[in-house]
Amino acid sequence: MVTMVNQGSLRQHPAVLTQLEARRKNLQLRVADAITTFAGSMMFVYLHAVLFAVWMIFFEKNPWPKLTLFVSLEAIFLSTFVMIGQNRAAAFQQAKANHDFTEQEQELKTNTALTREIEVLTKEIHERVLNPATGGRR
Repeated sequence: MVTMVNQGSLRQHPAVLTQLEARRKNLQLRVADAITTFAGSMMFVYLHAVLFAVWMIFFEKNPWPKLTLFVSLEAIFLSTFVMIGQNRAAAFQQAKANHDFTEQEQELKTNTALTREIEVLTKEIHERVLNPATGGRR
């Protein structure tokens, strides 16, 4: 059984809460998250479209060598942030898988113990029903 932790009206998996806490404590990861969040937004796209248009029209003539350099450098950094995000997602998936495995193993052990107890009780009830005079004793 996967236990979920109630956080206000939003219930979150314990592995999620652990990941969030680890990321909250690390300044570099918070900065990477903020940049990745902004870079993945439409505002980022609109801002770049305007900036590129302004640059191409007003600041540089053909074939825009400085703009190409800046865009290439930005692409290098953004791809790094994408990989950071992928690593974070992979770490979360691994933590969740580990947590779920532990929970499922515990649930399996509990179910096995309960099944054994039910078997013992079923045998005792069966014995008492078949031998009511002896109370199930032979």
